[in-house]
Amino acid sequence: MEHKTFYFKDGNIILRVKQDAARLVENTAQEPESSQQLQHSHILFRVHQSVLTLHSSIMTNILSIPEPALGSADRELVDGCDVIDLHDPLQDIEKLISALYG
Repeated sequence: MEHKTFYFKDGNIILRVKQDAARLVENTAQEPESSQQLQHSHILFRVHQSVLTLHSSIMTNILSIPEPALGSADRELVDGCDVIDLHDPLQDIEKLISALYG
């Protein structure tokens, strides 16, 4: 699912974050029939690699890891952008991106 604020059509990289347990419980309480779907939900942030690397040395390190070659089964693209899986809590990533795009 695309993030409601931080999914820029001109972004060139996708950050994928698992929806955290707190949100799962909150959403499940509101819509119990969708709990199975929510257990595997991800939030996608389509952002600009240049913004991430300009302001965050951690993101610079993460994004400097070489991607598999185009056409490789190990390379995942969404809307033509490379996908980076992050294992941080969703709220932390939202705060980071909000601060970067302030």
